[in-house]
Formats: sequence, structure tokens, C-alpha cells
Amino acid sequence: MARVVIENLSKVFKTSTKGDIWAVKEVDLVVEDQEFLVLVGPSGCGKSTLLRMIAGLEDVSQGAISVDGVRMNEVPPGDRDVAMVFQNYALYPHMTTYENIAFGLKLRRFSKPEIDTRVRETAELLSLSSVLDRLPNTLSGGQRQRVAVGRAIVRKPKVFLFDEPLSNLDAPMRAQMRRELSKLHARLASTMILVTHDQVEAMTMGDRVAVMKEGVVQQVAAPITLYNKPVNRFVAEFIGSPPMNLFRGVLRSEGSTVYFHEQSEHDHLPPGRLSVRLDDRMSSSLTGYDGSLIVFGIRSEDILVNQPTASGAAIQRTAECVVESIEPMGSETYLSVTTGVHSFIVRVSANFRTALQQRISLTFDMTKAHFFDPATEGALNPS
Repeated sequence: MARVVIENLSKVFKTSTKGDIWAVKEVDLVVEDQEFLVLVGPSGCGKSTLLRMIAGLEDVSQGAISVDGVRMNEVPPGDRDVAMVFQNYALYPHMTTYENIAFGLKLRRFSKPEIDTRVRETAELLSLSSVLDRLPNTLSGGQRQRVAVGRAIVRKPKVFLFDEPLSNLDAPMRAQMRRELSKLHARLASTMILVTHDQVEAMTMGDRVAVMKEGVVQQVAAPITLYNKPVNRFVAEFIGSPPMNLFRGVLRSEGSTVYFHEQSEHDHLPPGRLSVRLDDRMSSSLTGYDGSLIVFGIRSEDILVNQPTASGAAIQRTAECVVESIEPMGSETYLSVTTGVHSFIVRVSANFRTALQQRISLTFDMTKAHFFDPATEGALNPS
């Protein structure tokens, strides 16, 4: 297959009213041979534009793209040996499944026996053998998506590009297609790059995930690394469902102990505010922030309910909060609670019982805490 190298890549759209708009800005990225890389970010972050530049459907403003060591910038899309699967399937409505899958091979003048062999092998791989003679309008959404994937697979390209291929499917079918694409990648041992705005898709499918914001790649890492060690506040909020809870406040030293004290938007210190003690390792890494504003982050599963709070370190990491809403999710329940200043989510077991407006005691696992600079939004956690 292929190794894709992207160096200092940018795409600038020039407008008469708004000046230059940087859709993609100075991206450096390497996709290893046989890797499944996912580009994820909110709408308008530049991920689809980046994918289209790799495919040759968008001109490059600056930088370079290479596949297997060959520069692609000036190579026409049809000669790049990449296959792209679009969001809207782009199937020909008057052609059968067989004809849709075979179409690209016919354009490249493959022999009829070769076309037939490849189409039937691909149909078998994607469980489409029984619908080869059917038109797209008689297929389910999942089947149409598999036909679009089959049309790409049958060409045996160096690189597969997927532009939000699952966004038109309902929730159960999306989950099924996520699994099928992951299994397909394992079978083909191919290089794949997929674009999505859905962080669940990114976390479950990618060997690595590149998180984008406003045309800039924020972090590239394995999914679990993004979740546990986000490099900035944006990644912390975007990756994870529910997202990381964030609190604005200030650090204060009291002897050898450091506390995070919650503050309101107007820097007030409300009565009964969240006040938690940092663990020693984190305290030593944040000595330069004593008395400074800071953002404290913690995942919903790292906040524990009804833990022992009688004395010692435990009570220094405990807060009394009020339940605002209850969301049963089947295997677990999400509680939205408030300190009076910040609302946040706590993940509890499905059999936990509480009521709206009830006060509950929460203990924060400060070994799992994250801290961010409020100005740069960069992570301050020790490595």
C-alpha cells in the first residue's frame, strides 16, 4: 500500500470582502503504510478540504503531498491511485450494483474477465453478492454505502479516502458500518484516511486520530492518548462523551498544600464553592501558577459519589452539589449537578438512586485532574 506524507500544507481561499481565508493552515502529517487515520473536528475546521487536497480535488496553496515518496501536487486526480468514498454515495441510479462497482474498471479498460473477477470478489467481501442485479433505489442505506465502498475497493488503490461516509445512516446502521469498515481495514491491510465530525467514530475506528480546529491540527495521537492526555482545552472538550468537565478558578498554596478554588465569571468567590486539594505530583508541577487563574478539568467517571469523606485527604477533595437533571443511559446514568457556579456531569452506575434538587456529596479523583492555562488553553499537566 502507501505512506502518505503531508508537509506544511495550506489551503487559502481569497475573497474580495473578507480577505484570505485559511481553510487549512501549515499542516504537517504522516500517515504510515497500512494505518487507519481519522481526521476529526467540528464543521468548517478544514478536515474535508485536507482530504480533497490529498485526492487532488482541491489545489494546494502551499506545501507538499507525497504518496510512497512521489510528489502528488501536480499529478491529476485520476493518476494518483487513490480512491475516495463520498458522504452522498454518488451511485449511478440507472446502474445495478454490479455496474456501479465495475464502472471505474471499465473506464480504465480492464478486460471483462478481470472486471467480473474483481467485482464478485469485492461483492463477497462486502456481503453484496445477493444484490448485484439490483438498482440503488431498491437497496438499504447500509447496502448503498457498501456499494460506494466496493467501487473504491475494486480498484485496489494505494490509499482509501472516506469523506464522512456514515453521516447519512441512522444510529444502528452507523454502528454496524463502523465495525464493518474497521474489519475491512484489517482484511485489506490498506492505508485509509477517514474524515468525520463524530468523535465516537474517530475514537472507535482510528489507529490514530488527528483533531483539527480552524484549519490547524491540534493533536495527533492514539485515541486513548487523546482521551487521557489532551494537549489543550479544545481537545479535552471535543474528545469524550460526555466531554470533560471544566471549572474556572484560582490556585492557592496553604503551607505545603495547594488547593483549586472555584470562581465565578466575575472572579467572585461564592460561599460553598468547589474547593479541592491537588495531589502532590500535580502541585509541584504548578508552582508557578500560585494565585493565578486556571482551568481545572476532570472526566465524569473520575468524580465519585458517596465516598468516605469523614477526615483527611478525602474531605479535602469533596464537594456538596445539587442534582439538576438525571439521564438514564441503560448501563449507566449521567447526573447533571451544580456547585452553584458551574454545572457538570457525573457518571454513576445504573442502580444509583437520587432525585432532582437533592444534595449529594462528590469526591474528585485528583490523580486524574487536568489543568489548562486560561490564556493559551494549553495543558499544564506533568508528562
